[in-house]
Amino acid sequence: MASLREAVAEVLSPSFIDDIGSISVEELRRRRDQAIHVESVVSYTRRLVQAMLDITNASEVSGDSSELVGELSEILSDGNSHSSAGRLVEVEISEEASLQADQFLQDSLVGPPSKNDRLVATEKEISEMRQELHSVLDQLSSELVEQYKNGRASIQGLLEDVRKG
Repeated sequence: MASLREAVAEVLSPSFIDDIGSISVEELRRRRDQAIHVESVVSYTRRLVQAMLDITNASEVSGDSSELVGELSEILSDGNSHSSAGRLVEVEISEEASLQADQFLQDSLVGPPSKNDRLVATEKEISEMRQELHSVLDQLSSELVEQYKNGRASIQGLLEDVRKG
């Protein structure tokens, strides 16, 4: 299993999209699906970091752990404190993806600054990854649309691929 950083690096490498105008529709879809999966894991990881930040910030304000435990549900359900690009995020994450996220967080959250500073830096890094992944996804999707427009791909071919499974 590749680490999350390795998976992101593969999708963000120039070679991942350099040749999208000359590859088969199947390969284009495969790369798009790979990018969607990686973006989903990154989004999941980002939400974990945001939840940790919310808990850390609330604990600094409250100071009383019993009060904090009672407020966890409210703290974690507050969706107003974080923005999103509006893309649909997979809710169910595979065990492998969860392990990738956990390993990423373990690697990212060690170090001398305060835990809050490490969380903020990690959230910033993950957000930047997401933006770059969205750019790759946009390019892949645009190329797919272009191939449908100019006849290199057909809806019939897509339906046949779906039936094959």
